[in-house]
Amino acid sequence: MTVDVPRRPPARGRPLLPALVVGLAALALLALLAYGLSIQGRETIGGVPVRNQFGEVDVRGGPAAPFALPLFWPTSGSFALADRRGSLVLLDFWASWCQPCRDEAPGLERVWRDYQGRGVAFLGINVLDQPNDALGYTREFGLSYPNATDPGGQVAIEYGLAGVPEKFLIGRDGRLLRRFVGPMSEATLRQVLDAALAASG
Repeated sequence: MTVDVPRRPPARGRPLLPALVVGLAALALLALLAYGLSIQGRETIGGVPVRNQFGEVDVRGGPAAPFALPLFWPTSGSFALADRRGSLVLLDFWASWCQPCRDEAPGLERVWRDYQGRGVAFLGINVLDQPNDALGYTREFGLSYPNATDPGGQVAIEYGLAGVPEKFLIGRDGRLLRRFVGPMSEATLRQVLDAALAASG
């Protein structure tokens, strides 16, 4: 006795444009990250002088690029930069496979716990990672501040991400204040936030 195997209907053609756009965005982000890893520790980044030993580079000080990203930890929902006007916002771009990100994660969490009631908002932005790996990272380090994914790397590209980790500090008025490429110590981050809070009254 034989069993007939049902034939699958012919596959319908899928639009290639969305997949192509996402693929190109991912390639562009990969290129940025590879470039960032190759320049860490240099005196210039993309022709822009590094200001100090903390990997700070000059920023134009204009409005930070607006965005809204889906949150995956510790709650769902979304994080929209426009909703954080009136607060200092620290964006931290990270990936679970990035050892410097892992090294600084406990310090970031401690700083967040101390500053969250002082008009400071944190957002971790996970890039080029597997969802399960990213989730494992946030659980491993007990992160309690919001973490989001950046589908297609659009926000990373908009901010000109050079590598991970990388941080951007946005003022209460929505303007980009400072940018740091590479890992940052807990003590340095506290100094940066204290100075920004004092300057903004």
